[in-house]
Amino acid sequence: MDFAQTLTDKLTSLQDEVSEATVGSPGIQPHLVFRIPLAKGAVADEIAISLRKVGLIPVSIEPDRAVIAFRGDADLSEFRAAVAQYATGPREGINPKTKEPYKSTKWDIFEYIEAESMKLWERADRIGFNLKVLAGDEGRTLQQELVYTVDAELWHRGNTNLTLASVQEVEGLLRVSGANNRVLDRFVGDTLCLLRIRATGAALSRLLDLSVIAEIDFPPQPEFDPIAAANVTARDFPAIERPDPNGPRLCILDSGVASNHPLIASHVGYAAAVMSSSTVPGDEHGHGTMVGGLSVFGNIRACYEQGVFPSPINLFSARVLNRHNQFDDEKLIVNQIREAITVFRKAPHNCRVFNLSLGTAAPAFLDGVERQTSNCSDQGILSTAAILGISGNPWNQNNERYSRAMSPVGCMENDLQQTAWLRLENKLRTHQYRDFG
Repeated sequence: MDFAQTLTDKLTSLQDEVSEATVGSPGIQPHLVFRIPLAKGAVADEIAISLRKVGLIPVSIEPDRAVIAFRGDADLSEFRAAVAQYATGPREGINPKTKEPYKSTKWDIFEYIEAESMKLWERADRIGFNLKVLAGDEGRTLQQELVYTVDAELWHRGNTNLTLASVQEVEGLLRVSGANNRVLDRFVGDTLCLLRIRATGAALSRLLDLSVIAEIDFPPQPEFDPIAAANVTARDFPAIERPDPNGPRLCILDSGVASNHPLIASHVGYAAAVMSSSTVPGDEHGHGTMVGGLSVFGNIRACYEQGVFPSPINLFSARVLNRHNQFDDEKLIVNQIREAITVFRKAPHNCRVFNLSLGTAAPAFLDGVERQTSNCSDQGILSTAAILGISGNPWNQNNERYSRAMSPVGCMENDLQQTAWLRLENKLRTHQYRDFG
């Protein structure tokens, strides 16, 4: 069977499915909403333009580039006529632009449609993630008399009047479903339509069969309780296990570290101050301890929610900032970095990965860091070590120069990607190291 026939048969099948589904369902309009998967190489936006020409409203382009098409009724005759025109082939005659016979039709772009995989947007597609956890894939375990509060996204049909017509369909269905069912709030924008709905399980189940509904889910809720987190103590978690002393090692260059902090104490191998103004390695500011925790555990929130803080990392700390989180007044940054790396690179610490998570909004400082870290590299300081800069400080948020400035030393995401730098450390360990004078 050729493509045109396959596509025509599928369109007829989709139309018949909608007609059958709405028989005996008072209050439910026979809209056609279906998913159109596209072959590799297709440009979804161009397909969407052609779909509009055959009477369809593209209401969504999915992450996998499938187009969701909406039709206000169950009539796909315009689409089938376009497919029939495609099937007849190019028109006769000479193309005045190319001076050659016509080689294509205006509907050739439909060849990118994976016709056999086209399907209606079904009940299971309308159930959001959290609602699915409670009610199952089909929403069949909803308690019929229990009242639920949910958010419903409706397909935006391209203009306000048509979208408001969809809202009226929802309101009409809720009215005939009982006094406990109503729309509490609504938003109709240029491209988005949302309703806050209170409905019984029975009414909610009917809504899941309504074609104007894109998705229904419970309203989003904050997942993190800062008050509860603030009251947590070390006694609320299992004892933190000490990592293998031969495991991966990371040295942070920051404001020091609170070596007796209950979450990281087991991971701290050694701490020292590399400053002229103080010999105290402890953190008098707090930034270094925060960075140390992120460096060791990565996603702190995930550890907190799971109730465990596992990590194989041995943490070392070179304090280069004073209690005001400023560099030494009497030493150049390049010399502080050089001295810190030299001390912690050698035995018995043997660090090969260093973290410098510091930033400022001042461009002059950015230039200074670039010049001075580059100078470290020129001096051979970084030839057998790597400095990782964690993004998230104010000076790099929308600044392309940040990545260029830190390119000699590496740039990582907000949550330290431990596996990435562990691989880096393993590579560094394979080099032949030399002592620095």
